[in-house]
Amino acid sequence: MHPDLLSALKHAHADAYQRDDHVQMNAAARAISYAASGERELAQQLAEQHGLIAAEA
Repeated sequence: MHPDLLSALKHAHADAYQRDDHVQMNAAARAISYAASGERELAQQLAEQHGLIAAEA
């Protein structure tokens, strides 16, 4: 699992915000919500699918 998933997702959201990329912002926000509620695996899968974080090998 990503060592600091929530921080990575927050950073991805900030990057998407800077680019005004609403699709990526929404995906990041949803992943942050999942991670914060304890659904870290679901958050990671969503983030990887949307290219917010690198997929694990």
